[in-house]
Amino acid sequence: MSDRERLEQIISEMTETLSESPDEVEPLVRRASAWCQLGSYENAIADCDLALRAEPGDAKAHYVRGVALGETKAHEDAILDFDEAVAYGLEGEGLDHCLYRRGRCHSALGDYEKAIADFNQAIKGGQCRAAIHLARGLAFARNEDPLNAIADLSDAILLGLDEQNLQICYFSRGRCYYETRAYDEAIDDFDQVLNRDGKDADAYYMRGLALAQSGEHRDAIEDFAAAIAYGIKEEFLVGCYYNRSKSYHSERDFSKAIDDLNEVMRLDTTHLHAPMRRGLAKAELGQYQQAIADYDLAILRKPDSADAFHNRGNEWIQLGKFRKAIADLTTAIRIDPESAVSFNSRGIAWNRKGCYWKALADYERALELDPDSTLRRSVLASFLVNCPSRRYRDGKRALQLITEVCELKGYGDAAIVNCLAAAHAETGDFASAITFQERAISLSEDEEEIEDMQFSLQGYQAGVVYVSPSPPWRQRFA
Repeated sequence: MSDRERLEQIISEMTETLSESPDEVEPLVRRASAWCQLGSYENAIADCDLALRAEPGDAKAHYVRGVALGETKAHEDAILDFDEAVAYGLEGEGLDHCLYRRGRCHSALGDYEKAIADFNQAIKGGQCRAAIHLARGLAFARNEDPLNAIADLSDAILLGLDEQNLQICYFSRGRCYYETRAYDEAIDDFDQVLNRDGKDADAYYMRGLALAQSGEHRDAIEDFAAAIAYGIKEEFLVGCYYNRSKSYHSERDFSKAIDDLNEVMRLDTTHLHAPMRRGLAKAELGQYQQAIADYDLAILRKPDSADAFHNRGNEWIQLGKFRKAIADLTTAIRIDPESAVSFNSRGIAWNRKGCYWKALADYERALELDPDSTLRRSVLASFLVNCPSRRYRDGKRALQLITEVCELKGYGDAAIVNCLAAAHAETGDFASAITFQERAISLSEDEEEIEDMQFSLQGYQAGVVYVSPSPPWRQRFA
């Protein structure tokens, strides 16, 4: 006999009993329970109503009606019935199930603390342990406690779940691993989900996020594409395009990044970050004026965005509009006075204008704000050896700074070793300058860069130091 046939038989038997004793509570509750297990919740509630009119203190009737109400998403009413079932002395296995069910209702209403408290009590009884661990794990996850969620969800998997709940469990644990930056573990869990259902759009999206965080951008792009193809929920569609654009950007496929960001801005006309990201991609393609237009939009949407003013300032530098660059970068610094990158960029603008004292001050401030940065050391060292004005060149300090960079990063970067050679030359040590310049040439793969380095090498061999030329007068006033 199947479960359905067994339940239908119980209903038939109880109906016959009730034809003779219509107000008898036990057959009403038994029939209600059978109706409930068959998914006929309205019939279950009706039978429990009759039972409770006859005996208002019947704990099991309150419990069964609570189950039926919970299944119809009447969670608040269900909780009231579960409270009554507990108050009227429901015991043993019934009490454990009651607490579990009440916990699920609390969780559905977003009251995760009460849900967890109920699950804590229910789990002590030893009944339905896998289901309770799953439910408590989900409550911990929604209550922003991913570590406890991972522990419970792992226990649920070990204790054994049906396929549907196993899918839920792996997916939820994967999200918790992602939130705790355990990206490899997150990817493994989303693999489990997709091995069971190769069309789960949400799992593709989440695995794409984890792959992107792990630097696996090509695989992430494939997952984001699959999520879109398999119909990811509309609420996540914008995020999917946006995050795929970031992976395209990381892979230096800027045209496709722009295509995705165009779609983001079509779907969400007020998206806060898309104009900025699109501006960055356009700048990488040399489309500086179009990038500026995107930064204008970013600033319109977020007027206190230091990053937007900083990025627009950088594009003005690329276009040779140094006064505009300095204005934007000064605004960025006003918004974020601790931004080393903005001081560094403004230093570049001042340097290009020939305002070397202001450039030096900004480079120094950038290094002060970011003292562990090899980039800040390199930029300052390069200025100290290449500045057209003898007043601001300082070979000894430049040598100290660029030597520290080499010790931290090694001697395998052509540009850094080139700067090291220039620093030696500025201090008069041409023998070392020649040695390091030859090394820099051997490291470079850029023909134009190699030509410039060879020109400097010839100077060092002749005992001559070459520095950057002074900017033309038009550039000084740009």
